Amino acid sequence: MEESLIQISGVAIRLRPEFMGSVKSKLNTINGLEIHAEDMDSGRLAITLEDRDTKEMTEAIAEIEAIEGVVMVNPVYIHDETEMAKPS
Repeated sequence: MEESLIQISGVAIRLRPEFMGSVKSKLNTINGLEIHAEDMDSGRLAITLEDRDTKEMTEAIAEIEAIEGVVMVNPVYIHDETEMAKPS
């Protein structure tokens, strides 16, 4: 059986509060991303990114940083897991 590495990352996002709606809409288009908490007044989101390897995780974070209104993207934790590939 083949193994594959999966990363699960917790990420804190700071954004300008007036952009909360548009930022959330764009985040919801990213596969494997889930919003867990938000603070509308301070412009903060807590998200997880799942099912990615290191390169894809870096690309997803860069994609989030490029969203208009995002001020800071800070990975808080990264968990690596090995998954066994299912036989075909």
